Amino acid sequence: MFRARSSSPVKAVAIALLLIPIIGCTDRDAPGGGGRAPQDPEGDRSVAIDPRSPGFQLPKELLGHLTVRESRKFIEPRVIQSDLACAEAELDTVVHYGTPAQHQPLSPHTIQFTRQSYEEIRNDFTPGQCEPERSGLAILYGFDAEAHHVVCAFSFVCMDLVNDIGPYTIPQTPLYTIQNNALTATTMTLDQWWTGPGQAFQENIVVDRYDNDAFQSIYTDQRPHMVYKLEQVDSLIADNHLGEADRVEVVLVAEPQAWSKLDRGALFSMKTCLVAVNETGRLIGNESNNGTYAMRGADLGSACPPMCADIAVFQGRGVDVRASCK
Repeated sequence: MFRARSSSPVKAVAIALLLIPIIGCTDRDAPGGGGRAPQDPEGDRSVAIDPRSPGFQLPKELLGHLTVRESRKFIEPRVIQSDLACAEAELDTVVHYGTPAQHQPLSPHTIQFTRQSYEEIRNDFTPGQCEPERSGLAILYGFDAEAHHVVCAFSFVCMDLVNDIGPYTIPQTPLYTIQNNALTATTMTLDQWWTGPGQAFQENIVVDRYDNDAFQSIYTDQRPHMVYKLEQVDSLIADNHLGEADRVEVVLVAEPQAWSKLDRGALFSMKTCLVAVNETGRLIGNESNNGTYAMRGADLGSACPPMCADIAVFQGRGVDVRASCK
């Protein structure tokens, strides 16, 4: 079983230097081809963060030298109901299945797992495999080509984090899928997932990358997934007082890296938000609370992935929802 690797100040600096070219960029950096970015980037309000110094904003003139990757989703890690509704609406609009020329929205599909099933396999993983504060849950994207909806597999990972940045490895086994709302071990290996449902996701999911009704196959040769801190998943469960049969829902959303003055998004991709669920439904609202995950969604995913692997970057802020959706 995979174990956390040792950390050092030297490694932390090396990781930070590695990440400078993959955090934050503008639509000017996008590759050519179908669905290319608008030629006039005026009004782009993307923010680049040097991971060595949280909150430090890189000068605007440096942004053109950075490489396209993903930003963290939502502006705050505790998501309110109205923001989640906006991000779910974006998914229907910009993430479809099919081809760039012919596509349609994904079929509705609820992805939920019970607190009991999560805690049973979580307790098998921690603290035996790595320290709780370095433990993560990877959610791997797949696609059911017959039902036309997204499916997910789950794996626990150890993250070698220094200042919320660090490497991780998804082990070949065990891999979990959801059966009857329970996280259940599967005989499938990680490689088999990527050549099965994961490959179907790569081949069938298309994205309106630049919000201009030009869909692209952006996941080719990628292994898209998200990584979440276990301590935050635990907080979501505890703050909402979930019982054994209550559930955590993996809500599929779409979000860009930045918005223009024209309210157009740049660098859209599919992401996720975790929401607590009981017999009454989703436990999420808009009212102010005391800063916990009570009645909030959990925007916990790393800025890297969904489409860059092996390094997790947890940032404190992301982008807001579309202004016209507020």
